[in-house]
Amino acid sequence: QQLKNGGAAGERLLRIGTAAGGEAQEVAKFALEFNVMRGAAVKFAAGESPESIQRDMAAEQAAVSGPKNRAMRRMAKKQSKKKGKAGAGGFGR
Repeated sequence: QQLKNGGAAGERLLRIGTAAGGEAQEVAKFALEFNVMRGAAVKFAAGESPESIQRDMAAEQAAVSGPKNRAMRRMAKKQSKKKGKAGAGGFGR
């Protein structure tokens, strides 16, 4: 998100990426993961349940990640169909 918006944060990520020999996208991903984990550590220290922390972390990461590609959407749709059916059915149907 910061790379798309540009500005000082986007420039900083580009500068760090080139200095580290990587890409700015990797630096942005690392920064996101670091912030999510830092927030989780604070919540854990405050006594929140691990399940709620895990849900919050997943929600934060899902909100930031971009749209899924076609193959990922198809796989998710296939998984949701499998979970939706209950009961009998043979040969994987």
